[in-house]
This record gives sequence, C-alpha cells and structure tokens, in this order.
Amino acid sequence: MRAEHKSDGCRVSSIWFVWLILFVCLATLHVRAQEPASTAWIVSARGAGNERLARVLPEVHSVLRTDRSIEVRSAGISLHYLGPFQTPVAPAERLHQFLFRIPRYPATETGVHLSVRPDVLGVFVNGMPIYNQFEAASYQGQNLWHFDLIASGDDGTWTANGHPQAELDHSFAPGLLEKLIADASGHSPIIGFAFDGYPIYGPWAFANTANAAKSDASGLLRRMRSSYRLRAIKRRTHWPDGTALMPGQYGPDVNEQYPLGTFVEDYEYVAGIGDLDEFNGCFVKTPEYPGGTYAYFLATEAGNAGARLAFPYLLAHRYFGCLSEEDLNAAFQDGENAQ
Repeated sequence: MRAEHKSDGCRVSSIWFVWLILFVCLATLHVRAQEPASTAWIVSARGAGNERLARVLPEVHSVLRTDRSIEVRSAGISLHYLGPFQTPVAPAERLHQFLFRIPRYPATETGVHLSVRPDVLGVFVNGMPIYNQFEAASYQGQNLWHFDLIASGDDGTWTANGHPQAELDHSFAPGLLEKLIADASGHSPIIGFAFDGYPIYGPWAFANTANAAKSDASGLLRRMRSSYRLRAIKRRTHWPDGTALMPGQYGPDVNEQYPLGTFVEDYEYVAGIGDLDEFNGCFVKTPEYPGGTYAYFLATEAGNAGARLAFPYLLAHRYFGCLSEEDLNAAFQDGENAQ
C-alpha cells in the first residue's frame, strides 16, 4: 500500500511538473509575442498591389522577424519628422532602399563595448536612419576634434549649448521632438532602436533608476538627465579621457568663434550627475517592458526658457549591448539589393 501511495504521489508530482513547464513555455511565448521591436513601427499602407508605388511610400514598408533579428525596410521617406537626427549631413538625391537589422534578443555587453557606427546609429520607428552627427565633420579635417552638428545648427533655442551665430542661415527644426520634450503627461514612447537591439525613448520616464532614486524615490515621472557636462577648459590640448595631444593635434582655443560646446570632445562623462550612464541609457521599467530593460533616452535639460536638448542627445560613443563587428556591419544597408 505504501508503494502504491508513493507511486500516486510521483504521478501527481509529475503532472504538476508538466503543467509548470507548460506554463513557462506559454509565458515565454506570450512575452515574445509582445516584442516591442516587432510592433513599435509606423507602417505605411501598402500600395494596393502596385509594387512600384509600394516601394516609394513613406514610413516603414515591412517588419520581418527571423530567429535572431528584426529586419525593417523603408524608402527613407516619412511624414513624421523627428528632428535633425534623421537628416544626413550630405543628403543623397536618389531613391533609397533601406534595410535595418537589429538583434531580436539584445544582451548586455560584459566585455569591450563596440563603438557606434560612424554613419548611422540605429533606426527611428518611422523607418528613417538615426544619423551619427558627431563624426561627420572635424576641425581642419583632422578627425580629432569633432563638431557637434546638432548644437552648431541651433542658436540655443532648442539645444542647451547652441550659440547665436551670424552665419547661421537656417532654423533648427525639432519636429515631433518639440512635443516629446514638453509632454510630461506620461512615459515617453519608443522613438527608435539602436543597432544593439535596445529601445530609444523620448525624455520622460519613471524615477526607478539607481541615480534617480537618490533625489526622487517616489517613482514619479521625471525628465531623464544626461551625465555629460562641459569641461572646464580654456585650451583644447587634451581629450576628455586625459590623453595629451601633440601641438599639431590641438584644437582651437576656447573663444567667441569656438565656444565650449562646439566640439564633442568639449564634454566629459561624470557618473552620477544625471540619470543616464556613459552610453546615455539606463535600466528601467517601461509600459512596453514591464519586466524591465536597458533603454536609451532623449536627453534634455530644463531651464528658465524651457527644456532643451542636452548632449549626447540620443546615443553617446559606444553601444551598451553585445554586438559583433559582423552584425554591426550588416545592421544597415542602402541599395536595390540590400539583403
């Protein structure tokens, strides 16, 4: 009798174990079915069977899930303008066939973090590239002191370190970023994805990060602050990491023509002065990721004249996530035969 009772117990335990495995599998499927990287995109209405028309429609044309990646295609046209980050430094007057490939399951890099691509950092949800505005132009073409093209295209109205310039003959257009910066009614939406697979949000999030908890443990909505600041320098003889340059590598002295904030290298990262880390992100719980995720944020700075964009804006110099050189090279293609 004892043996039979023990056998029944084993059968009951086995049934519960099967149900537990089934529950875990279903839960995993549910999480994967809710992948924001598959659903966050602004997808165009297809061209009613007209393939040639469909290829030139605005917004995202298709989103394909593979075992490892999310593949997004667009023509590089959008009715939703997300500011100068989606504008190339040297626009090409031709039809684009963009293919973006981001990891489906991003992972934290535990070793050396890969530098961002020099051309495109990621993709906006409208199918437009997020262009790297930090490496496109440098002082005397030496590739040493890189112009911050976001701030140099603004007189200080929309960027914290923009400056009035007599030669500035165009106005900075923030596009939909203007509304995102001012909208404190709720958590900011996803505005794009970096090529390491992690989401990029607008400026507003809940104060559930380690740094934010120091000043606000309430979990209330707050503006995510950059941890970069201008260096206290008058001469540009050293890089932010302390590297001493040769005289021929010096940047121009800080003056009226080249004020602090002119160059990317005018900034230094100081851990803890803001909510975001050196990559311009942090671990958070968001509406799309209730279980938590690493995410990048649009960094802004509040002031008397209203909030403005703050360096490094979206991404800094390296990706937070694990990414191989091969995957990064394949992350962005532009051409008829993009594969």
